[in-house]
Amino acid sequence: MASEENKHIWNFFRYGGIDQVELSSAEDLTKLNELDPKLWAAMTCPVSNVDYDKQTLTYLDTDGDKRIKIPEIIAGVNWISSILKDPASIRKPEEDLPLDKINENSEEGKALLSTAKQVLFNLGKEDAKSISLADLASTQKIFAATAFN
Repeated sequence: MASEENKHIWNFFRYGGIDQVELSSAEDLTKLNELDPKLWAAMTCPVSNVDYDKQTLTYLDTDGDKRIKIPEIIAGVNWISSILKDPASIRKPEEDLPLDKINENSEEGKALLSTAKQVLFNLGKEDAKSISLADLASTQKIFAATAFN
């Protein structure tokens, strides 16, 4: 647990008659593991019937129970924070992931960068500075020109 002088300061807002934590910075997201579960607006979230990207929600549902729980959110934030050089990138979604934003100092970041470069190479885009979901969409295209596909 964080000491009192290093404890994160949370801001709250009132919505629907309930006080809720305001997640307005990357630090707020990276400190979610310090937030008392009683202060979360919800303990779980369904994977379906939510106005959010279903594929992202499915990735977060690591135990496959069709519900996203607090530890899964925290694990997701920790993972994305470890593979990006600047966790503030979480707050600024982009269409493509610039390769120079990937953190090569973590093992998963190194693996991600290596994979992204290999995919781009296989697609004939070896000079690309970023990778997109469209680049990853077709495994057929990615592996068509490789020697052992």
